Amino acid sequence: MSVIYNQKFCQPFYTNYRPLKVMRNGKKIAGWHKVSEGFDKNESPKILQGTYNDPLQFTMHGETYQDSTPYVMWNNSVLNCRPWSGHVDNIIFNNCEYIAAGSSSNYIQVKVNKGELSWVEFRLNSLPVQGNRYLVLANANLGVDYFYMSLGGIEGELTRYENTAWYGSVIEANSISLSAAVGNRSLPQTFIFNLWNFFVIDLELFFNGLYKYSSTEDIMEKVIEVIENPTGLEWISEGQARIVDYPASGSFVGDWKQYIKNPFPCTDRQGDINKYFPEGTLTFNNDNITLNTGNDGEVVVKFTLTDYLTLGHKYLFYFDTPSYELQPGSTVTYNVNTGSSLTETISGFAAILNISSYDDHTKSITIQINGTGTMTIKKLNLIDLTELWKGEYTETDVEDALSKVKQVDPSPLAPTPLTTIVPIPYIPVIPSPMTPIEPTPKTVWIKAGDYRAEADLHWTDELICDGSKYKINSYMKVVNIGDLDWVKGTGNNKFYWLGKNDILRDEKVLSNYYPLVATRADLDRVDYGIYIEPNTFNRLVYIKDKDFNKPALFKQARKDGKIYYYSGEVNRKDEGDMEFKCTPYSTNISTNTNNTITYKQWDDYDK
Repeated sequence: MSVIYNQKFCQPFYTNYRPLKVMRNGKKIAGWHKVSEGFDKNESPKILQGTYNDPLQFTMHGETYQDSTPYVMWNNSVLNCRPWSGHVDNIIFNNCEYIAAGSSSNYIQVKVNKGELSWVEFRLNSLPVQGNRYLVLANANLGVDYFYMSLGGIEGELTRYENTAWYGSVIEANSISLSAAVGNRSLPQTFIFNLWNFFVIDLELFFNGLYKYSSTEDIMEKVIEVIENPTGLEWISEGQARIVDYPASGSFVGDWKQYIKNPFPCTDRQGDINKYFPEGTLTFNNDNITLNTGNDGEVVVKFTLTDYLTLGHKYLFYFDTPSYELQPGSTVTYNVNTGSSLTETISGFAAILNISSYDDHTKSITIQINGTGTMTIKKLNLIDLTELWKGEYTETDVEDALSKVKQVDPSPLAPTPLTTIVPIPYIPVIPSPMTPIEPTPKTVWIKAGDYRAEADLHWTDELICDGSKYKINSYMKVVNIGDLDWVKGTGNNKFYWLGKNDILRDEKVLSNYYPLVATRADLDRVDYGIYIEPNTFNRLVYIKDKDFNKPALFKQARKDGKIYYYSGEVNRKDEGDMEFKCTPYSTNISTNTNNTITYKQWDDYDK
């Protein structure tokens, strides 16, 4: 910027350092003014205009989520006692024979005759829920071609799990019955079999409604994982209904679909990767490829995909860059049929693609570098997020999505499987008194030019930076349910606590025992929940707990449960150095959380 004085241009800069404030007749004709503005994460990225290399001040606000280690609700309706001889009274042997002498504490031995319909019927200790799907599962030595399973008289085809003694059927409960059975028809000869365990598992409970079942064998694999887990269930008691850890995989399973091949050595990739225009160079090395703009100022490389993209689906495109040397001002973009910028990450570049329209013949994606420099690419990924998350996870922030996808990458090193099933442990599970879930601070970040700040912050925390120093203030307070005065609320199973002397801000109150609900009406609809009445003087905190109707009993039973809220007490958690500056003459800001930003905006007029 410049000033015209006596028909001559005056540059209001001190040598090569920074602009200066210029005054004439007591009026500023060039200089700066201080700007403060709130920055919503949905506005990211955002450009600050008229900046120089001055310190940037900001306050970064945290967020909180509640997640848990994967678990399943084990709800077996069949008694599996040890010894089995004490359990025989609850088993009906229809047209077959219980062999007492051949049975032991670990199994039942049954004799079925040639050519006769026979079945072993187990009495259930709870009624199946009509409409729910159940896995009827036996650990036995059966003839898969001759046996079947049933639930309430509804038969299901017998499926053997791999080459094991596990056999199962997935059956939808559509009748009221307290029995399940394994039976046979028209055996070619008399047959004696051993039965070690028999289960009837409610799949809706087992998978928490999150797992998208596919084949019977796939479902059997997940259930058997729990049964055979050494630290899981012990088969010494009667039919069980309880929560157990889910070994090896999460409660949600997604379809991993990778659209870009990554064979090693990379010299084998030349058929799928081509330089689109004559500008620049493309080099194939053993474990990477190199893009170089050279003196042309541009290089465009096309990657052929393994399949056509699906309209309406969301994709994550990212690639790792072990090294790159790009001059300031250089840009890296991608193109499907419309180009867009890529977000720079810690290890490379990434973008989320919403495929709303493209030409039917599109089966490629391009990377374009404009500017000067070299980039080395180790691995490329184009992952179908719609298939992976099935709509259960809707993250739109590039870096958060990248972090989540990398957690479940079945093969972080090439060659990457193009299609496979992957367990997804980070799909959230709802807290309850039986499954306490501690609130977890979200990793939030802000980036300005070459500067980046990152911290784990709760919604009650804030990171404050003045450009060179930072501090973290926490306003979170944690109290036990048993230490508060609870009053019976309107309706059954509801209690409230008067929080006006403790709670400073009422937009959120969390508990490790109860999920937060948005309205009083939502609280009425759940078995367990916590709700704070907004914009009221008393700041009433309500808890709904279906197991109790008296405050004293509720308070005693849930005394160890915790409540987390925004208080008026501040705890300074950390403090240190943090360099954070703007860039001439504009500054690109990107973030995944809300911020308050203060900076110098240089101008040549009075504000």
